[in-house]
Amino acid sequence: MTKMLQNILRECGLENRLEILKMLKDEGKTISGIKSQLRKLGVSKPCSTVGRYTGNLVNLGLLSEKDSRYYLTNLGNMIVHYFDELERNIGFLTDSNELFEKFTIEYLPREVYHSLSALRFSETIEDPLTLITRILDMIESARSSIDILASDTSKEFAEHVLKKLARGDAGALLRANGSKIKVRILYPESVLPVLDLREIPKNIVGFDLRVFPDLKLHVFIVDSRKAILNLSMKDGSPHLNSGFASTDEDFISLAEEIFNHFWTRAVKLQ
Repeated sequence: MTKMLQNILRECGLENRLEILKMLKDEGKTISGIKSQLRKLGVSKPCSTVGRYTGNLVNLGLLSEKDSRYYLTNLGNMIVHYFDELERNIGFLTDSNELFEKFTIEYLPREVYHSLSALRFSETIEDPLTLITRILDMIESARSSIDILASDTSKEFAEHVLKKLARGDAGALLRANGSKIKVRILYPESVLPVLDLREIPKNIVGFDLRVFPDLKLHVFIVDSRKAILNLSMKDGSPHLNSGFASTDEDFISLAEEIFNHFWTRAVKLQ
């Protein structure tokens, strides 16, 4: 941890510092204006103390001063955003402690940690038959795109998509602009021997299969309208008996971010 980050975390952890940053998010305020706003929050501080607080925040680059008014800098805005996300995630993970006792987020890309609170908008499916049925229904209802990231425990989903393409159900479907369905499948190398790529019609537009050495997750995204995410077990083994499903935009964005993280690092086959 850098010295600058240590100083920022130490200062923001002190009394009323975050409150001051948050109240300046939309507009600048004078010392007296900040003091007045703190009083509304039940905090009574003299102007000299408020001036010391804001001075420290200016020195750290979180605030700027112009014409005796204090404004949030870009760095200060980022700090407020990250603390807000941290607060949401801590609240969600704490409230869902029982649910996460059997899961781990270790195999998720760290870049998505700040978006995990989107899981609170999802439906938890804990019956394996229901989960599998939902995934297959999603694939069958695809009209424009299918994205699948999965471990070698779920080969049947890749096979199902290939058969769908082979019989023309997906390949023949046209979007409004005339382009055909887009399919992206990401699997570990161990799955390739069981997939008959010769089944894919040569005229299918937008089919892409890539491999990643070892996947511990399952992500299914259809048409950017629906997504299902399966986390890994504590021991690292894939968990396909329960999952999170949602049509919420934030949840789908989280699933897309996870998929694209691995997709851009995978090896293209076709």
